[in-house]
Amino acid sequence: MVFILATTEPQKLPATILSRCQRFDFGRIPAAQMQGRLLEAAQGAEREATPGALMLIARAAEGGMRDALSILDMCLGYGRKIDEALVRQVLGTSDRSFLFHFSAALADQKAAEVIGMIDQLIRGGKDPQIFAKDVSAHLRALLMARLIGKEIAQVLEMTEEDAEEYIREGERLSTSRLMDLLDQFIDR
Repeated sequence: MVFILATTEPQKLPATILSRCQRFDFGRIPAAQMQGRLLEAAQGAEREATPGALMLIARAAEGGMRDALSILDMCLGYGRKIDEALVRQVLGTSDRSFLFHFSAALADQKAAEVIGMIDQLIRGGKDPQIFAKDVSAHLRALLMARLIGKEIAQVLEMTEEDAEEYIREGERLSTSRLMDLLDQFIDR
């Protein structure tokens, strides 16, 4: 007889259980691979989904297929077509253009504009913690673009056009300034 025990927290299992198990660690699924599986699932549900929307779902799931399918399922409840705006609405995240505008305001040290943008988000019903997470990920991507250049497209699984935009925007801030901003948003 064989029992299969699956957990995301093996450190919580008692030593008496772990000593009697064979352990197999599984890594995160790449976003591009997840995107393909999500497309199959959407087509199976007879729904239309844009590639950008599926990539947003895959990135939000952070390598977990079960999480990706759960997010897709939430999106399926809204209608026949799944696009990036719908995924952002379901996730409560900010769109990339808003994040680029926000980081440009930070780069130009336009405090009033930054505060106004945060106020706009909060009045729009966005969760400040999700926004802080979005900004942290955006600043991290800008820092990586500054440090590794065009390789960011492969590392962060993004298009060449998106990588070029991150590289261009990353040039506006010094490495130390990006690190400082990233520290401030991570601490929140």
